[in-house]
Amino acid sequence: MIKERFNQQAIRLLLVIAGFCISVSCGRPPTPSAGIPAITMGENARRASFGLRVVGTNWFLYSAEFGEENWKIKPDGYGAKKIHRDAQSTILWEEDYYYSGKTFRVNPDSPTEWEKLTIHYDYMTGVLELRYVGEDPSILALQNKSASASTISDKLKIADEVLGKWEVPR
Repeated sequence: MIKERFNQQAIRLLLVIAGFCISVSCGRPPTPSAGIPAITMGENARRASFGLRVVGTNWFLYSAEFGEENWKIKPDGYGAKKIHRDAQSTILWEEDYYYSGKTFRVNPDSPTEWEKLTIHYDYMTGVLELRYVGEDPSILALQNKSASASTISDKLKIADEVLGKWEVPR
């Protein structure tokens, strides 16, 4: 009788613990950062002056370690921006990521890749680069053209041309 009662209590306790674990692991998705770091928000004016994406107040800080911040616009979406800082939190470089929604394979045995455009800005050198991952010949030609463009403005016009093909705003 005592053993049977003990077993019933043990089972109830296990069910309560399991229920708690399930409710914690299946909780609501992350909410926008309660407070985007002041340093990041303070840099937005500078970002805008270079034609880069500004970090929105409703964005999600996906990860931050070793001086690197990874930002998403939607909690379940793809990365939208990466910011890399030195030990004093000075921004060194950042990248904005734009996706076409298309996938491709380099060869039949390779994994599927997402077609994307990366806008990389190096704060130390003032150099902006466009990096395309995909197989569209017209966009590959535009990437090559961007390498010889002399100004940031010219390179961003090329980025806008690529993004216009995808109907994705910068």
